[in-house]
Amino acid sequence: LRVLAPGAGGPATIPLELCRVERPLIPATFCSQPLYGYDKLRKQLPWIMEDWLDYHIGHLGFVHAEIYDVDGSFETALEPWVRASSWRRTTVTYHRRWPARLSPQMEELSRDHPYCTETYAYAHCLTTHRALSRWVALLHAPDEYLLVRKNPSSGALLEVLELQESELPDDEVLPFLQVHSLSFARGGPGADE
Repeated sequence: LRVLAPGAGGPATIPLELCRVERPLIPATFCSQPLYGYDKLRKQLPWIMEDWLDYHIGHLGFVHAEIYDVDGSFETALEPWVRASSWRRTTVTYHRRWPARLSPQMEELSRDHPYCTETYAYAHCLTTHRALSRWVALLHAPDEYLLVRKNPSSGALLEVLELQESELPDDEVLPFLQVHSLSFARGGPGADE
């Protein structure tokens, strides 16, 4: 690398090594919205995190998850997943107290408005995985599940993604897939829960 600096009397040479990383892309990653209040959630649905992660990673075929947390309450639920990543051949990255990583002001604001850093979490995940993962899904929270309707077998997600790519001409890329959703949410305005 040669740098020209005005008034330095000529170009300076800086030794710079560029190295190619020979690491394959992660086939599929998902990112959560900033989660909070695990203790309350656990009282209603004791195994929600384990079920959610086991289904999407263990069954559907995601290889990596980026989990964002507002208040640090999901740490105990995610610790076994983070610790076991090496022998499962899958990984879970836990972003404890995500708003505090952005700024003290965002941390303060998130106490009353826990989703105010959601866009930042998604931007962080998508930017980070742009060069690391082949596919990235925004899978908001443990009450949201992806389903491959025509193929309920293990690893079905990767099969569907490969099929979608194989049907494209060689010089085209598939920038995104739209997934239809069906809400079974409880609560809301006027509900008893």
